[in-house]
Amino acid sequence: MGSPRRDTAAAFLDAVDRLDSPSRAERNRALTKACSVLDRAGLRWRDVIRLPKRRAHIDACLALLERGELLNDWERDFLRGLIAFARLTPKQSSRLDDIGEKVRGLEAAAACSP
Repeated sequence: MGSPRRDTAAAFLDAVDRLDSPSRAERNRALTKACSVLDRAGLRWRDVIRLPKRRAHIDACLALLERGELLNDWERDFLRGLIAFARLTPKQSSRLDDIGEKVRGLEAAAACSP
């Protein structure tokens, strides 16, 4: 006999595996079983399913897009496209940095202008 934790995990995974059954009744039984296993373990679905953390590049893209008047069309499209990526290539990251430097430079120049 396995450990209670391993048995609980196995029961949960068995139920989850049946969630894609073509039978509606089987899917309903599987969902009921999975919810029951979670309840007995003192867990909720949100404890099992974690949303991925937002990547730092997404925050940078959103911040730069807020200053859209300082960007050309290509840069706006590029930044919007980067938001869809989980990871950036070194070239994409470098281009993002370049755009950030451009915007910071334009903001600094505007702050110094009378």
